[in-house]
Amino acid sequence: MVNTLEEARTLIDKIGQPGIGGMFDFHNTNDESAPWEELIQAHMAYIAHVHLNDAGGVAPSAVTEEYRKAFQILTENKYNKWVSLEIFTVPEDPRALLRQVENFLNDVVAIKETA
Repeated sequence: MVNTLEEARTLIDKIGQPGIGGMFDFHNTNDESAPWEELIQAHMAYIAHVHLNDAGGVAPSAVTEEYRKAFQILTENKYNKWVSLEIFTVPEDPRALLRQVENFLNDVVAIKETA
């Protein structure tokens, strides 16, 4: 079982194959001690997949500063790999849920222009 990004990084380095990468899972960061943005920055080269969800295993709806900072680091580092929605229930209205997630992502990755 791999519980932290540091453990994933060690395993990925040990395997030494270019097709093996790690995953940042917003829901499963309980064993980590650093904030999301610090974890992402420190392990960016190893992240090949991002699971989007909140601590309750549902689609995030509230844009928080934590999500903004995490996606800012992903954006600044030109992350262009997998992002998937991981939820633990079957939504009553999948299209409505996808619109909610689309709005969330549009809000969380909105680039603020400075005057």
